Amino acid sequence: MSYLINIVILGIIYLNWKKVIQLRYAWFRSDEYNKSFYARTLMILNVPKKLQSDEGLQNIFAALQMPYPATSVHIGRRVGQLPELIEYHNDAVRSFEQVLVGYLKDGKLGKTRPTITIGGFMGFGGEKKDAIEHYTKKLARTEAAVQEWRDKSETDKPENYGFASLVFI
Repeated sequence: MSYLINIVILGIIYLNWKKVIQLRYAWFRSDEYNKSFYARTLMILNVPKKLQSDEGLQNIFAALQMPYPATSVHIGRRVGQLPELIEYHNDAVRSFEQVLVGYLKDGKLGKTRPTITIGGFMGFGGEKKDAIEHYTKKLARTEAAVQEWRDKSETDKPENYGFASLVFI
């Protein structure tokens, strides 16, 4: 009986995997996938030091004489705290949206502007501020910091990897 149960289970697994392989085969050959940007992008690793720039990476592809031209080539750069700043900005946007949704219920303004308590302990103490103004200022500060990091990262030390997007004719 245990052999029979194992054979039935293995048969079911085999049939399911056969169907998964058919679905993957159909997806990777579909026009939707082949025309998508991510399907045409390559990650290049171990780029030599002297070629660690956008132009150097473009020269690598020019030297290969590939039948598909590289339309967009970018070398990786150190970004430092940029991912954390972007996550902080996204959290601030979510909090701001929650405040606005509460204030603009059913398309009508609330009677009083929402407030937020900054500081304090377990709801005691702290400073009450207008929530909309607070989050607006917070978003302006984080957007400025993100833009500063982005500008700085363009001149930061390049990494030994890059990305190239190809055009399939």
